[in-house]
Amino acid sequence: SPSPARPGGEAPPPQEGAAPSPEGDQAPRNLEAPPEGSERSVPAPQPEVIAPTPDADTERLRIQPGDGE
Repeated sequence: SPSPARPGGEAPPPQEGAAPSPEGDQAPRNLEAPPEGSERSVPAPQPEVIAPTPDADTERLRIQPGDGE
């Protein structure tokens, strides 16, 4: 019966759940790491902010020269 219990999935599921559990623990740790390495979180938002800024600047530059001319 022990062997069927293993293939039954009773033992494997707990193991699988155990794997996700450690990952879940690591996840919080990762969350703690990002704050410490906020640089990672910063670079992501930066590109988004930088992207819109260049467009606005280019549009302004185009408008400014057009108005000046």
